[in-house]
Amino acid sequence: MFLHDDLTYVPQEGLISFDNSTHSVFLNLGCHDGSEITIYSDAVSMNECSSGDFKIIPDVRPNHIIGSKYSDIIGGSKNSEKIDGGGGDDLLFGNGGSDIFVVNSNARVIIADFDVSSESKIDLTPWGVCINHLRNLHIHNVNGGVLLYPQKLPEILNASKEFSVNIESLYLAAVNAEDLKESMFIFSEKQEDSRCTFHSTGNVPLMFVVAVPLSFIAITFIVKVMAKPISGRYASWKSKV
Repeated sequence: MFLHDDLTYVPQEGLISFDNSTHSVFLNLGCHDGSEITIYSDAVSMNECSSGDFKIIPDVRPNHIIGSKYSDIIGGSKNSEKIDGGGGDDLLFGNGGSDIFVVNSNARVIIADFDVSSESKIDLTPWGVCINHLRNLHIHNVNGGVLLYPQKLPEILNASKEFSVNIESLYLAAVNAEDLKESMFIFSEKQEDSRCTFHSTGNVPLMFVVAVPLSFIAITFIVKVMAKPISGRYASWKSKV
């Protein structure tokens, strides 16, 4: 095990964890196909694959990444990885391979390059035992992608009709709701009927469509000003937003 103030590296498990980090994480394994682990101070440096603030050469190519509790930007490599944002408002991308993206409870996550034709999956088990089918989710096409959030959250506007970002949600860029299948997701295996009362779906109020979540706008802005594309699919998505 290798320990750093921001990073825990467990080579025998192929694990990189930023669970103890005191600030946001910028990590792109695609810069070196996972042969180096480099922590960057900002999104632009990460996208340009610069020298970074801290680097280690792993004994074992990492295949499991856990982000911090803050707003992170985390990218995998061309290999298959499990990418877990760890909480907060995160931007995740796989950079190829058959990846598993973990979306935590109370987190607001964008997956920039989810490929519906690949074997990649989205793990929603942290959303609880009530979320065990696509039908347990609100699913809406929004701003060129698809937005998903639990039906157990019926109110997306507060009393003053301003958008509230305090919901757990997932936004898949450049994906249509019609393309989603149950097989693309990992759900909880059981349902506690007495605690799982869902509300009817409906059209997303205009304020929600405009906002997406507000916290996502800041992340999206960072991505749009990056100097170079991170991958082919990512560049294609970036050109559409």
